[in-house]
Amino acid sequence: TPKLISRFQITTGAKDLAVAGRYVYILNELSATRVLKIIDVSNPSAPVLTASLAITGMVAPRIIVQGRYAYIADPGTTNMNIVDVSNPEAPVIVSTTNVFSTADTGGLGLAVAGRYAYITDWSNATLNIWDISKPSAPARVSSTDSLANGGDGRIIVSGRYLYVVDPLA
Repeated sequence: TPKLISRFQITTGAKDLAVAGRYVYILNELSATRVLKIIDVSNPSAPVLTASLAITGMVAPRIIVQGRYAYIADPGTTNMNIVDVSNPEAPVIVSTTNVFSTADTGGLGLAVAGRYAYITDWSNATLNIWDISKPSAPARVSSTDSLANGGDGRIIVSGRYLYVVDPLA
């Protein structure tokens, strides 16, 4: 039987989260302020807020943490932010790149595998592939418009394949 160990109050507006190592990364929206919160959960019964970082936008964002970076895509601002979280007490935005054709408050898919970020663009029903090997300057390397209904669902990369949930198909 699952048992609640603790709670951590972040106020309202949590949009997405990721877990990496002993940290939980939460995207939080408070009115006009959007924040990435990093919480140390090494002691699950006493989580501790390690850092907060203001992020522009975040209407319907997704976050993935891989290695020393957090990848945050947000169709509301058309941006992908790459944040260096190697020092969880002092996260730094490394780049902000326009990755969507137009702003949209609908959902999106985001997956990161190796040196690539895969992002679905709701507005144009496309999948864009970004080379993130140089986090300060991501570059789009490919795009396909073969998504039937915008691809606003989750996406996952496994091996050579990308799986897209298209909830409207």
